[in-house]
Amino acid sequence: MSSTPRVFIVHGYLASPSSHWFPWLRDELSERGANVDVIPLPQSESPQLEAWLDCLKDRVGVPDERTHFVAHSLGCVATLKYLQAWPSDTRIGSLTLVAGFTGRLLNLPQLDGFTESAVDFASLRRMAPVRHVLLSENDMVVRPPHTEKLAEDLLAKLWRVPDAGHFLGSEGVTRLDQALEILAPRLHQGT
Repeated sequence: MSSTPRVFIVHGYLASPSSHWFPWLRDELSERGANVDVIPLPQSESPQLEAWLDCLKDRVGVPDERTHFVAHSLGCVATLKYLQAWPSDTRIGSLTLVAGFTGRLLNLPQLDGFTESAVDFASLRRMAPVRHVLLSENDMVVRPPHTEKLAEDLLAKLWRVPDAGHFLGSEGVTRLDQALEILAPRLHQGT
């Protein structure tokens, strides 16, 4: 197991590694000694779950206790489905989900392929002892009840970020201090 912490940032629908707050978080965590990869998921304008899962497998390799995930929106669903495919004794360092959901979004039926199969929350809770979920009350894309349910199902710490909308660059969210606050102290634990 490498002593260098690895952080994978997983973007969502219609996004890329250069979107929103991803470059800022990558740079901040890199400065603190982490190997950070903002994974470029294929065809984010017409995403397919299997293609995204294959990409995650290729980029991440084998996750371990020095592996941390930060995911946004549809990237949360993909990350959870990717992680639950690993053996039940797999452990990761932490899981931070921003504006996440696992149920069907009536306003985005084109994403139904990601939410058709169930998520194994019990397995994910064992795998990720440190779990955080961030939401904003004025998120008009993934309404807060979806994200609250995700936090409840994961038994995750819920962070309410004021006036962040869907955490998009177009809404002025180009940094996410809460994610840095969650991750920075975890990077050098156990080294």
